[in-house]
Amino acid sequence: MSDRLSGSDKSNREISAMRFNDCTYLKQKRSLVRPDGQEIRLRAKTCLVFELLASKANGVVTRDEIISVVWGKVVVTDDTLNQSVKEIRKALGDTNRKTLETLPRQGYLLHGVTAQVIAAETNDTTPDKKL
Repeated sequence: MSDRLSGSDKSNREISAMRFNDCTYLKQKRSLVRPDGQEIRLRAKTCLVFELLASKANGVVTRDEIISVVWGKVVVTDDTLNQSVKEIRKALGDTNRKTLETLPRQGYLLHGVTAQVIAAETNDTTPDKKL
């Protein structure tokens, strides 16, 4: 999942955080931090749902795609995905469902500015030495 968010430079970058609109997503802590500093913890699968939606911000993601990417071959009910969407909306403070919109018979649309990945460079353990 994180490879989708890191763009074309997959070899030396790993996502540690991402800004989405006014919130900051902290992958390691599995939480969204609101502009007021309030940190909302998310379940592991909910984080994966959010990462997928954010990687396609302003584009429709079908329910089938979300379930396939996040849960794979594990059989889940619609309620499982609905619960993750509810958690994301709560964390974003999206009480009017305008940020994460449900499009009947199509999927979900996460509105907002393009998600900005905050990547941590991986350390190369072999220093460059010229003798």
